[in-house]
Amino acid sequence: MAKVFLSYDRDDAERARPVALALEKAGHDVWWDLHVRGGAQFSKAIEEALEAAQVVVVLWSSNSIESAWVRDEASVGRDTGRLVPVTIDGTQPPLGFRQFQTIDLPERSNAQQMQSLFDAVESLTPSDTPVVAKPISQRARANVRPKQRMNPWLMFGLPALLILVVGLVVFRPWEAKASAPSVAVLASEPAAEPLARDLLVKLTTLQLAKSGSVQLSGSAEKGADFVLQVSGDGKATSAASLMLLAGKDRSVLWSEEFKPESGSSSDLNQQAAFAAARVLGCALDGFSPTSAALTPAVLKSYLNACALLDETLFNDPSRAVAMFQQVTAAAPGFKPGWAKRLVAETNRYQQLNAKDKKAYAAQFRQLIAASRKLDPDLPEAYVAEIELLPGRDFYDEVRLIDRALASDPNNEYVLATRSLVMLIVGRMDAAVADARHAASLDPLSPAIRSAYLQSLIYSGRAEAARAELAEAEKLWPDAGSIRNSRYRFILTNGDRAETSDAVKLIQAGKIEAGRVREALISARLDPTAPNVDRAVGLAVSAYQAAPDADTIGELIMTLGELHRTNDLVNYLLAANDESQFPYFVEILFRPHVESLRADPRFMQVAAHLGLLDYWRRSGDWPDFCSDPELPYDCKKEAAKLNA
Repeated sequence: MAKVFLSYDRDDAERARPVALALEKAGHDVWWDLHVRGGAQFSKAIEEALEAAQVVVVLWSSNSIESAWVRDEASVGRDTGRLVPVTIDGTQPPLGFRQFQTIDLPERSNAQQMQSLFDAVESLTPSDTPVVAKPISQRARANVRPKQRMNPWLMFGLPALLILVVGLVVFRPWEAKASAPSVAVLASEPAAEPLARDLLVKLTTLQLAKSGSVQLSGSAEKGADFVLQVSGDGKATSAASLMLLAGKDRSVLWSEEFKPESGSSSDLNQQAAFAAARVLGCALDGFSPTSAALTPAVLKSYLNACALLDETLFNDPSRAVAMFQQVTAAAPGFKPGWAKRLVAETNRYQQLNAKDKKAYAAQFRQLIAASRKLDPDLPEAYVAEIELLPGRDFYDEVRLIDRALASDPNNEYVLATRSLVMLIVGRMDAAVADARHAASLDPLSPAIRSAYLQSLIYSGRAEAARAELAEAEKLWPDAGSIRNSRYRFILTNGDRAETSDAVKLIQAGKIEAGRVREALISARLDPTAPNVDRAVGLAVSAYQAAPDADTIGELIMTLGELHRTNDLVNYLLAANDESQFPYFVEILFRPHVESLRADPRFMQVAAHLGLLDYWRRSGDWPDFCSDPELPYDCKKEAAKLNA
C-alpha cells in the first residue's frame, strides 16, 4: 500500500474527493484533507505529509495552475522523483511540469483511465510495499467526473517537455552544492517588498535543468554572489524595474524595466520573474569556481549581450555580435561567450545579401575554426557550417544539424535550428517536435519560443499556434520576435478579422510590409479580380526586378495563395541562384501553397531545387506525401523523372 499525498486547489475540493476515494478504495493511504493555504512557507502538517508520502499526485486544473501552494507541492514531488500529474479539466501543467506524462481524467472517466492512475502510483511505490490495485466499481467510476473544460493546449497535445529555467530546489536546500552561486532578492524600498517576495517565490519554483543551480535568499546576507534588486511602488498598474548587482561591490551588471500593457500586476510579476530567471541563467554561465572568474566588466557585457540576443536573434543581431566580440576578445577561454557569439554571427550571416556573404565568408570560416580550437565538437560551430554549404545540398545540411544535436542533445538553439531545417525539407511533424523540445528547455527565451511558434504556424497547426501565441504575448508583450510571430500567424492562418489586424500593425509601424505584401493582404480581404491581378502583378514585377530570396518568397506566397499554379511552377523551374534556395524552399510547404504541392509537377520543382535528392538519399520523404488525399504518389512521380 502506498502513502499518497494528494495535491489540489481549495476550489477543486469536490473534484478531488472522488479521486481520493478511488485511490483509497484501491488500497492506498491518501492524505487529502483540505489544505490550509496562507503564509509564506509550508504549514507543518503539509510539510510532514509531503515528507512521509511515497507518491505525490497533483490534480492540475485551471485553478491549481495559478496556486503557488500546488506548484510548490508539485515541485517537491518532481524534484524527489515522486510526482504523478493528473489533469482533471483538460488544463495542461504549467511550465516546469510538462516533462512528465500527464494522466487525463475527463468528465466521464472509465476504468482504464483510473487504472492508469493506479499503475502510475504503483510504479513509484517501493517494491517492499506492494500495491494491488482493486478493480474500481461502477459507482466509484461515476463519482470521478470532474467538470470538463476545453483547453487550447489540448488541441495539439504537447508531449513530454523538459525545461531549462533558473532557480533552486528550495524545498531540499540541504542538497544544494556549496559551489552554487548565491543570489539575494531584495526590495529597494518598502513599497517594492510585495513584488520582491513574489519574485522570490516564482524563482524558487523554477529548477535549472542544464547549467547548475543557484541558492536564493530573501535576506541581505553578506557574501552573496549576486543581488537582484527590485524597485516599484506596489501599485497594480505601475512599472517595476530589476537590477542585477555584483555581490562584492554592488556594481550594476544588468537592469531592465517592466510595464505590462494589460496593467495587470500578475502580468508584471510574471514578466519580471521570467526576465530575472533568464539573466540569472546567463550569470551562471559566467560563474565557475573551477576556472578564472570573468571580470565585472566582461560579465556585464556578457549579461547584456545575452539579454539582447534573445530580443534581436531573428531581426538584427548586429549589436549583440559586437558585444560578444568584445566578450571573446577579453575572455578567449570562455566557451559560452564563443557559443553565443556563433549564434549571433550565424544569424547575421544569414541576413547578408549574396555579395556581402561572399566578402565575409573567409572571415566567417576563421571564426568557426577559432571556436573549434576551444571545443572541436562545439554544436554551434556545426550550425554555422551549414551556412557555407552549396545551396542545393540539403542532405549535408541535415547531416550537420544532426551532428550538432548528437554533440549536445539538449541544446535549445540546435533544436530550434533543426526545426527550421526540417521545415525546409518538408518534415513538418519533426519540425514541431524539435521546436517544442527547444521551447521546453528554455521557456524564458522569446527567440526560442518564436521558433516554436514558427513551426506551428507553418505546419498548419492553427489552433495550437493561436494558444501558444497568446501565452507568449503575455510573457513578452514588447518582444519583436513575438510581434513578428503574430504577423506570420495572421498571414498564414488568420481569418478575415485577424487579417484586418495585420493591416493595423502595418499602419501603426509595428510591422514592416512592402507593397507586394500589402497587395496580397488586400486581395485576401477583398478577392476581386482587380485586387488579385494587382497582387500578382506587383509580386512578379518585384521578382523580375531583383530576383532574390525575399522577392521569390513573396512571389511564392502570392501565386500560391491566389492559385496561380502554372505560373508558380514555371518561375520555380527557372530559378537558378542556388545560394538562395535554402532561404525560400521552406515556403513551399506552408498551408497556403497546398495547391502547388497537389500538382504532380511539384516533384519536378523539388528535383530542380535539390529537395528530391535529400528525400531519396535519406529515405525521409516530406509529410505531405503521406496525405491520403494527395492526387499522386510522390515516389512514383519521382521515379518518372529518371525514366
